[in-house]
Amino acid sequence: MSRRLHTACLGCWLTCLLVQADGGFLPPKDYLGADLKEPSQRAILVHRDRRESLLLFVDYEGEAKEFAWIIPTPTKPKVKVSDRALFKEIASYFHLRQIVALREAGKGGVGGGMGGGRAGGMGGEGSPDEDQVIVHAHKLIGRYEIAVLTAEGEDALLSWLAEHEYRVTKGAEGILSQYIREGWYFVVAKIRTDTPARQSLRPLRLDFTTKEPVYPLRISALNAGLTDIRLYALRETWQTDRPVKEDPYGDTFHLRQDFRRSCPALARAFPHFRWNGMTLSRIRTLLPPQVMAQSD
Repeated sequence: MSRRLHTACLGCWLTCLLVQADGGFLPPKDYLGADLKEPSQRAILVHRDRRESLLLFVDYEGEAKEFAWIIPTPTKPKVKVSDRALFKEIASYFHLRQIVALREAGKGGVGGGMGGGRAGGMGGEGSPDEDQVIVHAHKLIGRYEIAVLTAEGEDALLSWLAEHEYRVTKGAEGILSQYIREGWYFVVAKIRTDTPARQSLRPLRLDFTTKEPVYPLRISALNAGLTDIRLYALRETWQTDRPVKEDPYGDTFHLRQDFRRSCPALARAFPHFRWNGMTLSRIRTLLPPQVMAQSD
């Protein structure tokens, strides 16, 4: 079902990470403004014991005061809002590990590792045979109206979005249909904004089961323009391609005992998590839509 991303600019580590999208924006049917853009994707991916938490910190740029943010997941997710402080913490911790590695390399030392159905709104209950879309969850969180759904046919999700007054382009149809055929779930977040301009959306956290870490990318091709991608991934050491060594110029490091102290907000977000035996990897790249559309 899943394919691997071989885009060279994402580096060797990304060839181990199944890539399927962070999310795509859809405008209302009557929207006549410029194309919606996602100029920046920032994310934290935590994977352990066949469970993943995907924390998304993205920017929106466009003239639409209302739009849909669509995020696919391979299994049914639990969705809640997150805290922007988490991304600042993990980015600072990563840079600190680089500095420490550089100092230790200069001393010649060896470091400790781096390295269901139709809705009146978006919810509702219904017959999957009649509607072909099952809404598994529906809730309001601040400015977000969130629905978690699956489609029982390739045209079902497209029809559901059209019924809810969102414009689905021909290119979007092909991308969404691929996810539908693969049996993925969709988180559809309806967002209203008073300031249609570039802004950082309130972060979302999606928790779901998956054997391998997943960072979906295909659906981001729905957005126009280049996207700056910054992903910090925390995963078990055995999931890496090769043993992780201290490398001051590398992008993967072992977590050290100071992790909880250095990242208190992240530690609070995962109060029962065991951080020992984990690695932290960073992926940073700039991709156009045509590359993301072929990146699974």
